[in-house]
Amino acid sequence: MSDGPNPYDELTALFVTEPDETAKAPAATTIELVVVGSLPVRASLWLPPYADALAREAGPTALLRLDNEVPFLQLLRAPETLAAQPWPTLVDAIAGLGPHIGTWIIRPPLDLTPGDLSTSGCDRITILCSVNDTAIVDAYQRSKALVDEARARNAQPPALGVAVLGSDRHGAVRMQQQLSRTTESYLGVELSMVACVQQIDATVRASDCLTFPTDDHPSLATVLMWIREARASTPAPSAGPSPPGAGGAAQPAPQPAPRAEATPTVKLAPKPTVELEPKGSARAQEPDEDGRPVSLTAHIDGISTLEVRCPGHERLEIGVDPAGRLHVASREADMRRLHVVAAWARAHHELIARACPDHWFDPKVPTVLHVFTDRPSTVTDLYGCDLRLHVLAPVPGQGPQRWYYAPLNTTVP
Repeated sequence: MSDGPNPYDELTALFVTEPDETAKAPAATTIELVVVGSLPVRASLWLPPYADALAREAGPTALLRLDNEVPFLQLLRAPETLAAQPWPTLVDAIAGLGPHIGTWIIRPPLDLTPGDLSTSGCDRITILCSVNDTAIVDAYQRSKALVDEARARNAQPPALGVAVLGSDRHGAVRMQQQLSRTTESYLGVELSMVACVQQIDATVRASDCLTFPTDDHPSLATVLMWIREARASTPAPSAGPSPPGAGGAAQPAPQPAPRAEATPTVKLAPKPTVELEPKGSARAQEPDEDGRPVSLTAHIDGISTLEVRCPGHERLEIGVDPAGRLHVASREADMRRLHVVAAWARAHHELIARACPDHWFDPKVPTVLHVFTDRPSTVTDLYGCDLRLHVLAPVPGQGPQRWYYAPLNTTVP
């Protein structure tokens, strides 16, 4: 019998040996810039699901947007105690969070050139795109601009990746392979697959959303410098994470408790089966009056509800205001269909005008999109996009069901 290692023992060890949790900690913080390519809907809707997809693999992740008037920070799959700290400024937040965040995803300011991005010193630039022909061409052109500008400045281009959004895994891999072969042949760089997010998941929740309205808008170079300084610090034992003091230096942060000795594996009995209530029953909580659904657009001042619906998306409502602007309204669960219905309404505005001769339509103005929710906290990440948000929630009490309505923002595209 051979004295070498037994392959069966090695295979068994893969399943019964206690996993080394320390190996899951990132060796170094990753700083990634995201470049928005051709997407099926607004980038602001895709960014949190994309960041959450990376956080599922890399652990606590920070999504920092510098493309707004004020910096906007979201934490994904991070302890809620981190976001609960009273960070007074962005530099304080980065310094305090730096030792605990494995990946920083940054949407840079919109006025930066490809040369500014490719020579920023980030670890990776990821292009967000879909799988159609237009998106493939756009992703290649953006990759070429990043590579050419870096080489023109005698700099090594950073690692490039692509995140395919709005497609299944098979289509995403095929698109990435096709695009990578092209970039390798003509640019000499590989375009790796960073993530594939099939659809916008409305259940993605960030630990918290932090804004810093009192800050002067920092440059990308300044933010990257803060992150590099923060990731060089090492957490030390303390009662809990505390906000940094003056100068942005991080205070001691907690270390994980020592691991207990390994205990024998215990095989648990299967959990009892739980019968789930059919999804259709959720419709009982929708606004109704004498058993008939209450129009969502009826709650919007100045909007006339139209008796037309987009085929296949009849739950979304279409209205028009006195200026001839079309409005599309949906509940939170259907908001992924808003842009589909809006595109259909624009393409068929003449048909809608004939069906509703009492109203005037202006096809040149953009369509306004509305989202109604009964839980305002679930749409906090949508405040910066081109959606009008409304709360429509049941009011507890005896007698006929009553509903509370209020607008959550007044953003007009």
